[in-house]
Amino acid sequence: MVELKEYQHEQDVAISLIGQFWYAHNQEIPSYEDNKENLIAWTKDGHKLYFIMYQQQMVGFVHLGSRGCEMDWLEDIFVLPEYQNRGIGTKAIALVEQLVQSYSTSLYIEASSRNIAAIRLYHKLGYNCLNTITVRKDFNHPYKTVRTDRIADLKFIVKESEWYMKQEFLNSLARLETEKQNLSTVDIDLYSTKEVLETINREDQTVAFRIAEKMDEITALTDAYIETLENGGRVFYIGAGTSGRMGFIDAAEIMPTYGIPEGVVEGIMCGGLPAMKRAKEAAEDQAEEGTRDLQERNFSSKDMLIGIAASGRTPYVINAMKYAKSLGATVGSLSCVSNAEISQLADYPIEIVVGQEVVLGSTRMKSGTAQKLALNMISTAVFVRRGRTYKNCLLNTIPTTEKTYIRMIRSISNEANIPFDEAKRYFDEADKNAILAMCMIKTGYSKEDSQTLLDKYKGRLRVALKDMGIDA
Repeated sequence: MVELKEYQHEQDVAISLIGQFWYAHNQEIPSYEDNKENLIAWTKDGHKLYFIMYQQQMVGFVHLGSRGCEMDWLEDIFVLPEYQNRGIGTKAIALVEQLVQSYSTSLYIEASSRNIAAIRLYHKLGYNCLNTITVRKDFNHPYKTVRTDRIADLKFIVKESEWYMKQEFLNSLARLETEKQNLSTVDIDLYSTKEVLETINREDQTVAFRIAEKMDEITALTDAYIETLENGGRVFYIGAGTSGRMGFIDAAEIMPTYGIPEGVVEGIMCGGLPAMKRAKEAAEDQAEEGTRDLQERNFSSKDMLIGIAASGRTPYVINAMKYAKSLGATVGSLSCVSNAEISQLADYPIEIVVGQEVVLGSTRMKSGTAQKLALNMISTAVFVRRGRTYKNCLLNTIPTTEKTYIRMIRSISNEANIPFDEAKRYFDEADKNAILAMCMIKTGYSKEDSQTLLDKYKGRLRVALKDMGIDA
């Protein structure tokens, strides 16, 4: 009579059987410690180990593993050589099925496609649902048959299940750090106003540290951004919801701040401008819109796309990134979860994992803050490196108001150590281009010769002056 006995504390017997199991597979004798590590792994949460009992003797074991979606896997089954060919393994599988049917919809068994003998046995036992390199027996769930397939002379059916796909989707969301509950803020609805604010502030303080951990990745993306612009390409941010707004705002602020032409850097917001004013979060699932938005802007292989998604899995962003990759364009990504889907598509991925939000799922908080800080850093570094500042002064800002006009003249006056009226004369002569005015003052060159020098040094005036031996 064959029975199953759940492992309790029979460590020495279990370790001995595990050792013989590996020897039978690999013809190598594993160490005691290796076998002990296997035992620990096979008895932790989500796993179960059963001894196969035959005539009250422990003659093998069954190792079950749960991989979510209410489905179990027969990870390993082993019967001692001297007890094989007696039908003990077959009876043990039947007992496992009785156990699993009480709480699971299916039982999977991995089987190498080359092991025809094993596949024949499993097929005979009812495992006739082909599942890549596994065979599966369904107990009572109505899966839809997609097609039939054959291995050797055996017929298998291939099925799909909307329920399973939905469960996989739910499980994938549950793995995201942004979708997990912050255990330190579960009582926030009982706090006073000040306590709520202090809690948020305390959580926000962690963001900068998480960014510091990703400085190498941020540097790599920033250098690629610079290279794209220097080669005549454009840079596009693309995102939905808060992520899209962060990119849109950064792009919108770059033009007046650093005096760059319109269209060199652009933010693409899922749902367009109306979504900046009123949230249209459902639009992010319309994947094809991501490609269409790039096509409308004549996106090409010379350009760079930076996909932004806190969850790292927004369909709108993923589709746009795939399209950009298909053209051979440079692609970057910015997410707030580990192992993000968009990271797999990016040449320059950045994952700033800020952890659980103060309010579950509200990624406009720490995730949005991380995105804003990172984008501030990236775009500022790009245009500092491209010569859009003199020291730490903004001398390429477009003077659109009287305040900024006066500020630019005052900056020239202070940096060149000349009177305000003289600085104003140079500024106006340089067509209100402060960095050009500074070049004219420092070198004594004409406006045309000064522009030629700046073009040679890609706008980096202080580097040019240093090479010329002029005090900057």
